[in-house]
Amino acid sequence: MAAVKAYLDQVGAYYIRLVGGPMLRHGLPDLVICAEGRFIALELKSTGRKPTHKQLKELDAVNSAGGIGLWADSTAKALSALKDAING
Repeated sequence: MAAVKAYLDQVGAYYIRLVGGPMLRHGLPDLVICAEGRFIALELKSTGRKPTHKQLKELDAVNSAGGIGLWADSTAKALSALKDAING
């Protein structure tokens, strides 16, 4: 997470980290990002782990609305996906 946040800071992105709780619906992405005019939702997983059904539904909703919903199970994959999404 630290390397991802450092990259987002470097490119001047706005982002918030969502931490689950009783007031948030289940499945929201870990990071909500706005960079270069693009809305990006990123779910970060441990190596070898996959998003839950609810998390995938949230990412699909972002994609359906014209945003970019992504997930990654490593820092390297997250950084690569973000760079592709931000640089278009």
